[in-house]
Amino acid sequence: MKRKIAALLLAAAVVLVSAAGCAAGQEIGGYTPETYGESELVRGGFWAPDRTAEAYAQYKAAGFNTLLFVRHDLSSTAAAKANNYYLGSSATAEALELCRAVGLKAYLNYGRWEATTAGDSVSPALLEQTAAGIYAPYIADGTVIGMHMGDEPYKSDIDEWLGEDALAEAFAEGYAGGRFFANLHPWIFFNNNNGFGMGLNATYADYVNYYADNVLAEVPEESRLLSVDVYPYTKDGLEPLWLATYETVANAALGCGAGTGFYMQAQLSEEGTYSKELTYADMRMQAYTALAYGAEQLLFYCYTCPDGHGYEYCMLDPGGAPSPYYSLVQQINAELAAFENVYTAYEYTGTFPVLSGQNDDVNLQLLGNRPDYTDMLYLTSVTADKGILVGTFAREGGEAYMLVNFGDTAAGQAAEVCLTLRGSNFAALYGKNGAGANEAVVRGENGTFTFTLEAGEGLFVVPLGA
Repeated sequence: MKRKIAALLLAAAVVLVSAAGCAAGQEIGGYTPETYGESELVRGGFWAPDRTAEAYAQYKAAGFNTLLFVRHDLSSTAAAKANNYYLGSSATAEALELCRAVGLKAYLNYGRWEATTAGDSVSPALLEQTAAGIYAPYIADGTVIGMHMGDEPYKSDIDEWLGEDALAEAFAEGYAGGRFFANLHPWIFFNNNNGFGMGLNATYADYVNYYADNVLAEVPEESRLLSVDVYPYTKDGLEPLWLATYETVANAALGCGAGTGFYMQAQLSEEGTYSKELTYADMRMQAYTALAYGAEQLLFYCYTCPDGHGYEYCMLDPGGAPSPYYSLVQQINAELAAFENVYTAYEYTGTFPVLSGQNDDVNLQLLGNRPDYTDMLYLTSVTADKGILVGTFAREGGEAYMLVNFGDTAAGQAAEVCLTLRGSNFAALYGKNGAGANEAVVRGENGTFTFTLEAGEGLFVVPLGA
C-alpha cells in the first residue's frame, strides 16, 4: 500500500519534512524516515459513463483510475444486448479501447451485472477463450485488472455457478494476478431475504463466510477480493448496521487472505431513505471509514444515473452534467491519491472502536472487535473523548494506524485523541486537512501524541523508529 499527504496539530513540537530531501534510510533529527514505492487504490464509479472519449475523460477527471464495466439495459432487444458489458460483447470491446486511450484500468464484467442472471449467457469456457483471445492484449498491458462476477449473490448463485471449480480454474488461467470479485449483500437486508438463501437461523457472518469458503477459496489468494455495498446516510440518520457489516466482511477477508472493497454512497433520491444530501464531511467519513477497514478498492454508487431509480442526481445528473457530488468525490479522490502510496504499503491487520462512554455512535457500540495491543510493535494505547474507529496495519519492521472521528457529522463534534507508542517519539501523519497539505512529522512527549480530529476526519499515522 502507498500514499503521501497531510498536516496535523500536536501538543508538542511539529517538524515539517520534505520527503524528497531525505535519502532512503537516512536518520534525520532523531528518527529514520520511511520510504515507499508507487502504488494506488482502485478508485472508480458504478454505472459506467457513455462510451465517448469526452465522457471517459470526464470520468477520469473525477479522480478515478479504474472503470467497472457495469451499465446494463434490462430489456431483451438486440440493441439493448449490444449495450451490455458481458464477455465478448461489442460494448466491452469499445470500452476497452476507450480505457486504453484515456489511461484508465478496467474491470471486465462476466455476464449480466446482477448475480442472479450473470451466469445465464456466459460460461467458464467463454471466459477462458476470451482471455486467451480478444482480451489477451489488454491483460498483457495492464489495462484489465480483473473481473466483476456479479452483484449481490444469493446462496443459490454460489451453489449453481459462482462456486463452480471450472470458473475459478478458468479465471486463474486467464487472469493470473487479476482481481476476482462479486459484490455481496449488506447486512441490512438479511432478515428480509431469508438470509440471502442461507435460512432464517443463519447469521450474516454465515453468508459472508459461505461465499469466502465456497468461492474465494477456489481462486488464487492474490486474486481474492471481498466487496460489499452499504449506503449509510439516510433521512433518519446513520444506518446502524454500517460498521457491523464492514467488520463482518473485513474479518472474513483476514480469514481467507482477501483484500476488501467497499461501495461509497453517491446518490441522492428525490424522496425516501436516501434523500439526505451529503456534505464533504459525510463523503470524507465514509471514505476514511472504508480505509480503516483495509479498503483496497472504493467504488462510488452511482456515477451516472440508472433509469427508474428515482435519483435526483448521482455524480452526474440525469442529463449527464456533473452534479454537486461530482466535485465532492473529486475532492476526496485527490485527498486519497495524495497519500495512497503510503497507505497501500501496509497490510491490513484489523479494526476496533475506541469508546469514550459518551458521544459514541450506535455503530461503534455494536462492534465485536476490541483493542488488543499484545502483538503491536509500537502502539500501546488509544483513548478519545468521543467514539472513534481505529484501523491497524503492518509491514516488515513497521506499522500504521488509521484514526477516524466516527459519528453524525452534522453535530460537528471534534474528537481529542491520545495515542501512546513504545520505542518511537516521532510519527509521520497523512490525510489530515485535505489534499495538498505538506507531509508532517510530529514529535511526541515520551511517546504520547495528542490529535484533534474534526467531524468525519481521518488520519493515517506511521510511527518512525529511532
